[in-house]
This record gives sequence, C-alpha cells and structure tokens, in this order.
Amino acid sequence: MSIGGSGGHDAFALAAAHPNLSVTVEDLHECGPIFTSQVPSTLSSRVTFREHNFFDPQPVSADIYLLKLILHDWPDAESIKILQQLRPVLKPGAKILFIDYMGKQGEVDPNLPRSITQFGTSTDLRMMALFNARERSLEAWKGIVGKADERFEIVRVEANPLTYMVVMEVVWRG
Repeated sequence: MSIGGSGGHDAFALAAAHPNLSVTVEDLHECGPIFTSQVPSTLSSRVTFREHNFFDPQPVSADIYLLKLILHDWPDAESIKILQQLRPVLKPGAKILFIDYMGKQGEVDPNLPRSITQFGTSTDLRMMALFNARERSLEAWKGIVGKADERFEIVRVEANPLTYMVVMEVVWRG
C-alpha cells in the first residue's frame, strides 16, 4: 500500500522488481488520471489506484504501508493524525515503511561541500514558508511515531546525514 503515492512511480518500480507483489496506490481524486495515464500495461493487474485522503481512517488492510516524503509536509499534529488513521485496519505485525527528509543532525562536517551543508537549511526554510512545517531531526521523527501510538515499534532506522534522508521500519504491535 503506497499512501500519498501520487502518480504511482514508486509502486511501478516496486512491482516491476518484485513479480509477486501487488500494490495499491492511494491518493486524492486529482491523482487518479495521472496514475491511469502512466501505469504500464504489464503492471495494471498488480498496481491499482484508490482514492483516499490520508486524514480519513484507512479502509484497506495491508501487510506493508509506504509513506514516502509525506509527513515532512505537515506539522506535528497532522503528521501524528496521518499515522493514527492507519490504526483501524492494522493487524499485528503490519509494517509501515517511512522514508522522509530529516533536518541537520548535530555539527556539520566542515569537509563537505557547501551545497550539501546548506541543503538542510534551505529545505527547512522551504517547509516553514510553504507548509508551516519543518525538517525534523531523527529524534523528532521518532517522537512523531511514539506520539501517534505506543503500539508502533520502530525496529529499524537508517539515517544518512549526507542525503538528509531517513528510513524507518515501524511495526504495529497492537
């Protein structure tokens, strides 16, 4: 399940790489025509589109939910709500794969190019100006997950300060 999956780009790549995988892309009505125009015919039986607003309760039970570059657009309260809306259909062991930006992590390596060291600051300012949000530190991301529900368990974290990306695997222990 790809939540906020837009036109399905990630879903197409995943389905192409994993022939036994079926993916449902969920996003707002406006994304449906984009998805339909781009879905490869070879994947149309395994990658489908479903209209859904992630602020509403999740109606589809799945083994894995993908949230890629979704929560960084939203302030803390809304990010927590998006995660909480998954709870009605989560079965024990269901996973949420979370991929997003993270803000600067402590001191910046002075040997890095300026373009890299300023990336975190520029994206943070962009998030603040456009969405009343911010690029969160790794600890802040963990806090969002914890505040959403104590039954969410973070089982794996990969944070790369050079790319300003964090990948978290979260398991539902409800």
